[in-house]
Amino acid sequence: MERARAAVLILIVVHGVLGEDLSGQAPVAGPRADEAPLVAQAESEGAKQSRLDPPATLGANFRTEVTGTSERKCVEGHEVGPVRSGEFVIGGQLGGRKGAVAGTPAKIWWATLHSSSAMPTLIVRMRNLAAPGDTVSIASNRIGFVKSSVTGENDYFFPNVITFPRAGRWLLVASSGSNWGCFILGVR
Repeated sequence: MERARAAVLILIVVHGVLGEDLSGQAPVAGPRADEAPLVAQAESEGAKQSRLDPPATLGANFRTEVTGTSERKCVEGHEVGPVRSGEFVIGGQLGGRKGAVAGTPAKIWWATLHSSSAMPTLIVRMRNLAAPGDTVSIASNRIGFVKSSVTGENDYFFPNVITFPRAGRWLLVASSGSNWGCFILGVR
């Protein structure tokens, strides 16, 4: 029952983001000076990974109200997002008062630029920026969808629950096939 409620909540959040004006969201901040080497390393990795041409039309997940960048740069997530980096848009418990809490499962959804019902495995590598040896990795083939209020087609995404072991600022590097994104999230 609890799993069904969580899946419905994720679909409601994704559906709400797809049709909502998000232009009032806080601007995306950059990394702190002491985090710069780890962020630069992640961005260098993203620049080297193969990249597909963007589709002719972008789905509702990639409306201009989403903060972030289409460049392969690491961006900071705030509140529930959504925020874009490279070929990913994410939302959920991204930071601030609505963000993840250490030791407690946090819900984060991952939408890719090149999405389908048969997307390649989502791989997320996470690193605590204050303690770089503190790392977590996840892999997921779980795909969810919601019918787009814009196109009427299904918008596919990866619904995930992530437990961060400690509080702090975490660097998350995500890939699914040629889709790549990098995010900095604050965990309480």
